[in-house]
Amino acid sequence: MGGGVNVDTDLSLGRGRGDRLRSLAWLPIPLLLAATLVLWRADLRVAHESPYLLVTLNFVFTTTVSLFIAYLIARSFLIRGTPGLLMLGCGVLFLGFAGFLGGVIARGDPNVLVTIHNSGVLLSAGCHLTGALLSRGPKRARRIAGLWLAAAYAAVLCTLGLVAIFTLARWTPVFFVQGQGGTPLRQFVLGAAIAVFLVTAVLLRVTHRRSSSTFVYWYALALGLLAIGLFGVLIQTSAGSLLGWTGRATQYLGGVYMLLAAITSVRESRVWEISLEESLRRSEERYRAMFNATSDGVWLHNLEGKIVEVNDAYCRMSGYSREEMLGMPFATLEAVESPEEIAARTRRILEGGGHDRFESRHRRKDGSIIDVDITAPSPAGRRAVRGLRARHHRAEARRASTPRKRGAAQPRPADRRCRQLGMGPRIGHPAVVGANLSATG
Repeated sequence: MGGGVNVDTDLSLGRGRGDRLRSLAWLPIPLLLAATLVLWRADLRVAHESPYLLVTLNFVFTTTVSLFIAYLIARSFLIRGTPGLLMLGCGVLFLGFAGFLGGVIARGDPNVLVTIHNSGVLLSAGCHLTGALLSRGPKRARRIAGLWLAAAYAAVLCTLGLVAIFTLARWTPVFFVQGQGGTPLRQFVLGAAIAVFLVTAVLLRVTHRRSSSTFVYWYALALGLLAIGLFGVLIQTSAGSLLGWTGRATQYLGGVYMLLAAITSVRESRVWEISLEESLRRSEERYRAMFNATSDGVWLHNLEGKIVEVNDAYCRMSGYSREEMLGMPFATLEAVESPEEIAARTRRILEGGGHDRFESRHRRKDGSIIDVDITAPSPAGRRAVRGLRARHHRAEARRASTPRKRGAAQPRPADRRCRQLGMGPRIGHPAVVGANLSATG
């Protein structure tokens, strides 16, 4: 038996030891959430606020990290001009400067610190969500990227400056009362920011689930940690309490995760850039290289039965060109099952469990027949994978043959079997993946 193309195994080996380490990176999230809840229940009122320590920690773990990420995003935006990147950069800057600016000008007033920080955090969350949403849609590049970048980053700094001025002038509502906690307005603002960060983290993972990008993985975890840290700050009644410092420490850990996301992005691309879209594009290019490199025939069809992708090997086996096959009803190739039977079997595969294995025959362009032995594992979620083993027989042998029987008269299985290709059709519908036809003359 020859070797197959096992995409899952290949990618696992490629990621190597780094994947085994990052697989535990999510653990701090539930642990710190549990610690936050325990401290909240303990209701420890002792508080110790150190303005100089707070400013230093904010600068190290949030401001410097945000500046580094914003710099990488700026380089990427100047090249690609994609709006999603620009909004992500704005969100990072809001996050990095809000806490630092608040700590510098608060002068021991917790309400000033909380107002500036929480306002900046909400603006950061909104920018992050907007960036994630824009990364899902069409990528429309900005022609004058430099001007857009300068205007956006300047708008972030000016907005934070105005928030600070209004807060110091007492033109903003009270956000926090020491010993009592946050006001209803403050709870709403910070609660909304927490919810938006969580939604953004989920959206990033869902949008880029087919991408092996470690940047998206670490960045989504960073947003989760930020949400947990902000939750600890939300439920504190005294600034500088143990609960409050735990929330801050969780946010600082989120900053570390953001830094790791940026570093891994540079390592992946080997350039000083960050791109949500580029990570997915590289992943698709890698899968497409495997898709076309295999000598086995591979095609994809949607639930409507139309072929949406096919590789060169199957085009050679079937006699059709790629252009002829794209959009072709799969029933045109199927020589045994009717379109209704194909649709019914596809639904059973998508909804059922276990494996579906059967034999069928496919019709080439010249009318000759390929006998196929089909194995269809039940999918996880809404996708299915069909592995096919086939042997092409001469037309005269087909006409003279009787129905195949198991045993010595049965042709040998094909030498190669293609496992799962983690690439869905571009049109976005659930797909059944056909794989591994070997033709012999």
